[in-house]
Amino acid sequence: MFHQIKKVVAKRLESPPIVLRDTDPKALLKRYAEGERNFSGVKLSQANLEGANLSGVNFQGTDLSLANLSHANLEGANLTGAFLSGADLIKTNLRAAVLSQANLIGADLTGVDLTGAKLNHAVLGGAVLIGSCLRKTDLRHASLNGANLMGAKITHSDLSKANLSGSNLTEASFSYCTLTDVDFRGAILPDGSAEDENTRLE
Repeated sequence: MFHQIKKVVAKRLESPPIVLRDTDPKALLKRYAEGERNFSGVKLSQANLEGANLSGVNFQGTDLSLANLSHANLEGANLTGAFLSGADLIKTNLRAAVLSQANLIGADLTGVDLTGAKLNHAVLGGAVLIGSCLRKTDLRHASLNGANLMGAKITHSDLSKANLSGSNLTEASFSYCTLTDVDFRGAILPDGSAEDENTRLE
């Protein structure tokens, strides 16, 4: 019996590792279903992962630029330093996800749920966050210059030293947020007025 176990282990060790090809979402979903969670550094640019259940996945440093992740479940995912520029994240579940230092330039996060997510030092220049939920979200040092946050619900979040210059905050709600040293220069404020040196968001 012992010798049989040794043979099985040896055979597994000799088997070549499965290599995930660029933009191969089917292989990724298969491996995820089999229990694998670490896809750090994988190249999935332009991949179609619409509606996929990838909760708890590790996409640290992964290239997901221009990928379709709309309606996907990425709750608790690790997306630290991930490349998500131009990605479709419409109504994606990103609750408790870690997106620290992630590149989300030009991404569409319309209706996304970022409750409890970490976006500190993330770059979201020109991103669309219309109607998004940012409750208890860490946005410290995040760059949201030129972002569209119309109707976004931002509550109990920390935006210390975030850059919101030139952003559209029309009808966005800021409740119980930390706004220390936030840059609102040129932003359109929730009441539709333009920020200037005499106008500050309270």
